[in-house]
Amino acid sequence: MLFKRCIKAVLLLVAWCGVTLSAYAGDSVILSVIDGKTEQVFSLNQLDQFEQHSFKTRTPWTSRHEFSGPLLKDVLQSSLKSLDGTLRARALNDYIVNLDSELMLRYPVILATRMDGKPMRIRNKGPIWIMFPLDQLPELDVTTVHSQMVWQLRSIESR
Repeated sequence: MLFKRCIKAVLLLVAWCGVTLSAYAGDSVILSVIDGKTEQVFSLNQLDQFEQHSFKTRTPWTSRHEFSGPLLKDVLQSSLKSLDGTLRARALNDYIVNLDSELMLRYPVILATRMDGKPMRIRNKGPIWIMFPLDQLPELDVTTVHSQMVWQLRSIESR
């Protein structure tokens, strides 16, 4: 009886992990951009349709890696009427921060979907991580910018 329960639990866990691992692949929605009452959603495949940018940088949480993905401003400009309002980013764990839209327009901030050429998974701060080129632009390597480097990003809302 106990053996059957253990097998059942393992099968359920394997099924759950399969859903979790594939939930952010291909055509599944990984990002919502909300402008008032309008919501535009993006899959990894859709984000890959934007021009891709990459740079190598270290972060306060990682050693030096190559990050790649579309520019945040390109994705926002395709989805929002204006970048003048307050932008609020929300992570999968409900971490919420206001983004400085001036920084997003002035610097090559990317929505990193890949680290070292591999799609980012939840366990390595994916599927999307707002990434600043800290090594190339040392003026960005400050706490106020670090707080806007949202990993496991799930939505951006214009207010």
